[in-house]
Amino acid sequence: MEKGSGSLQHYTEHGSLEHAAEELEEALDALEKEEKPRVDDMETWNLKKEILFLTLFTSNTFVFMTYSLMGPLFPEVAKHKGVGYTLQGIIFGVYALTQIIASPLIGKVMPHIGYRCTFITGILCTSVFNVTFGFLPQIEDRSLFIVSCFACRIGMALGVTAMNNAIFVIVAITWPKDLAFR
Repeated sequence: MEKGSGSLQHYTEHGSLEHAAEELEEALDALEKEEKPRVDDMETWNLKKEILFLTLFTSNTFVFMTYSLMGPLFPEVAKHKGVGYTLQGIIFGVYALTQIIASPLIGKVMPHIGYRCTFITGILCTSVFNVTFGFLPQIEDRSLFIVSCFACRIGMALGVTAMNNAIFVIVAITWPKDLAFR
């Protein structure tokens, strides 16, 4: 141990071992007096909250599962339609760009239309555009295929952004005491 002011050697050299014991005892008393959370203060999970949690969890999981399925499948279809790799990257990138632009706008509108409506609209929008994206290989015209890809990716991004914004609000309202930043 170093010869600092708080070391045992410092206390024994200066004859204040009793003082060190008193400081330790005061620190332990302070720890014991510190308030601990009681069971009454903790959030109780009833059936409604459990169902809500499962709904939010599964919707978020499945939306991103469908998003990740496009990565390995779309490039082959687009290449077959004559779409270059650069344009494929732009089609994928418009999703993130749309989310960046739409997130503050949806957050501004959400108090007026409601977080529940925003969540349901986001899920429906994402679902419709995911299914539509699955039918895009049926389009023969290259230009129409590219425009439809952009429209579907933008629609999916709007839906996912609405859903995620609503999820953050729903979680904050439902479990206010369990937030990590209290």
